[in-house]
This record gives sequence, structure tokens and C-alpha cells, in this order.
Amino acid sequence: MKRVLIVLILAAAGYVVWNNVIAPRTAKAGESEIAELERQLDAARSEMVQAGRTAGMSGMDTTADAGAAAAEVERIEARLKEVSKTLKTPAAQERAERLQKKIDEFNRQLGN
Repeated sequence: MKRVLIVLILAAAGYVVWNNVIAPRTAKAGESEIAELERQLDAARSEMVQAGRTAGMSGMDTTADAGAAAAEVERIEARLKEVSKTLKTPAAQERAERLQKKIDEFNRQLGN
């Protein structure tokens, strides 16, 4: 009887630790990955704007810079699709949807 009680207490403690420590960490990991993808998208946007500015001011060919930014956005979108499958919290899912809308807007501006 004493052993059964100890096993039940350990199981309950494990359940509490899982729900309050481990599961929130994985949720935060997904959110932090989304935040990193947002930063990368902002950097790609800045790179694209800078390429346009350079081309306008100096007449230099900046298609390679623009192409690199577009390729980076494609990579970000692919990674977002992978990460979105693992998101558990509604807040993280909503943030991923907002990021996808930003990516779609970027692609519309490029004419893709």
C-alpha cells in the first residue's frame, strides 16, 4: 500500500512538472523561432529596399541583391511552414499567421 501511494505521488509530481515546466518551454521555443523568422524577414526587406535605393541613386545593377533577398524570404516561408505545424498555443499560431501575411505582402510587392 505504501509503495502504491509513493508511485501515485511520483506520477502526480511528474504530471505537474510536465505541465508547468517542460510543456511551456516547448511552446516558448516555437514562439522564439517565429520571432527569429520575423527578424530575418525584416532584414530581407531592408536588403531589398537598400538594393532599390542603390539602383536608383547610382544606376548600378542590384538584381543579385534583390534576388538574394527574395531567396531569403522563400527560405523563411518554408521554415515558417515547418514551425507552424508544431505550434501549440493560440498566440504562437496567430503570430505565425501574421508573419505569413507579411511574407505574402512582400511577395506581392515583388510581383510574385
